[in-house]
Amino acid sequence: MVAAPGGAVCFLGKSGRGKSTLAASLFLSHGFLLVSDDVAAIRKEGNDWVVQPGPPTVKLSPALLRRVGRRRLFHPSPRPLPLRALYLLERRSCDRVRIELVRGRESLMALTRNTLHLADRSPQTLRSNFRLTARVAAAKPVKRLIYPNGLDRLPEVCREIEDDLVS
Repeated sequence: MVAAPGGAVCFLGKSGRGKSTLAASLFLSHGFLLVSDDVAAIRKEGNDWVVQPGPPTVKLSPALLRRVGRRRLFHPSPRPLPLRALYLLERRSCDRVRIELVRGRESLMALTRNTLHLADRSPQTLRSNFRLTARVAAAKPVKRLIYPNGLDRLPEVCREIEDDLVS
């Protein structure tokens, strides 16, 4: 998750999809600081949804770590940031980067698949988590980010995300 202009942007996907790599690349190319890696604690605060910054750790490949160096990657704010958008990551064999809005039931199901399942699986907790996920899906844009494989394509992916955030 990164701190972009206007709030936090979350990247969702299975392990190995490139969430941390993409976040670090956005830091390198656009100065977006990391807010959290692996877990996004989202809650309702007033009229908006906010994301609580997480612990300052990140898992990166050795090659990307060398590029980042000793620069500070993490957002220093102890306060939550407004949630701006959620991107579902899909790396594919394709020629170009595409961002598609995911709507309705599909957005709810995508967020549900990417929700942390706690040890407490009581019906009451599951219902509560599902309701919360449904409220987030209805309130915030969920987008599918389809992008080609390869670290050399990350600058293009970052440009598309930045363009999407300003549109």
